[in-house]
Amino acid sequence: MDVNCWWELLRDHYHYIDNEWKYRSVVLDFIPSRGLHTGEDIATIFHECLLEYDIIDKIQGIAVDYATANTKFMHELDKQLPHFDSDNQHFRCFAHILNLGVQDLLKTLALHSETDNTGQEQQYEDNEDETEEDEEYAPNIADSRTAITKLRSISSKIKRSEILKRKFQPACEVAGVPSNLNPILDCPTRWNSTHDMIGFGLKVRTGINILCTSVTELNNFQITDSEWQILEKIHKFLINFKLLSTKLGGEKYVTLLLVIVSFNLLLDKIESMTSSGSGSFHQSLVIDELEEYLSEPRAASSEDILEWWRTHETEYPSLSKMARDFLSIPATSVPAERLFSKASLVIRKHRNRLSDESARWLLCINSWSKDLK
Repeated sequence: MDVNCWWELLRDHYHYIDNEWKYRSVVLDFIPSRGLHTGEDIATIFHECLLEYDIIDKIQGIAVDYATANTKFMHELDKQLPHFDSDNQHFRCFAHILNLGVQDLLKTLALHSETDNTGQEQQYEDNEDETEEDEEYAPNIADSRTAITKLRSISSKIKRSEILKRKFQPACEVAGVPSNLNPILDCPTRWNSTHDMIGFGLKVRTGINILCTSVTELNNFQITDSEWQILEKIHKFLINFKLLSTKLGGEKYVTLLLVIVSFNLLLDKIESMTSSGSGSFHQSLVIDELEEYLSEPRAASSEDILEWWRTHETEYPSLSKMARDFLSIPATSVPAERLFSKASLVIRKHRNRLSDESARWLLCINSWSKDLK
């Protein structure tokens, strides 16, 4: 079985192989949960469902996602079903595992920011006169330096502006690319939507270039040739996950046996792409980032270098991590030596009964109270 709890409903799907060795998948129940979403609540509702259908002793395994409540649900079911063993009959949803893995990958590549909300649907009123002035949804220009953020920003603006929609269609017609496609805006928590958004962008690439060149509002989001190449590599990489995710989500055939095969296939794909110099899009990202950084004017000597990196963190996601690591290293051991001078103020002849432990905590707390604010 697979079980999913969504807002006010608990959905049970029942999968089995019939006497003719045909794989069957049916909705067993769609139960109002009345706001009861704890693991104990789900277990109770689920148990009642099994009793009602008289299949309480016919459950071989239950697939659920990684929600915390589901882990508790499995443990509670252990108590209510004597024959059920959550250690061996609880199956994590592979699609959810895949989603979490790809999300981590995209975050590592700085394609998804944990605070990036540009993919989340919001409501805006189209302003026929001043779309370029609409700063409510206009991302920071520094954020737009990465290829994925530029494409996301362009898709967002076209979707939310009637003026840009009307300009986008003729731009695509002039470019000779499909003009009837609606922009796809991804959701940062769903990697497959990022795959689809990039796929859309690649199909109408020339039209997007024309639009960004002709519309002042979009000039800062112009996607360069090297960035389009990065998007092509990302799309090529994600399509492997997309195909397997779709295959494993089928309801008309056995999918459990595909899990290990899928893991191995993905590992092979990842290893082959990361082992080839030209095939590593992460390497391409870092190289492009380094070249752009080296072409930039140096920060002024009077400028706070950490403030400079803070404002350029999204522009140089990989280099900023290196800067954070290396710039934290002191050039001398003077700070540690200075601590001895402070210790002499704490441990002096008038306080010679102060224990080592007390002196230690006095020095530590003094530092923490000043430096950890």
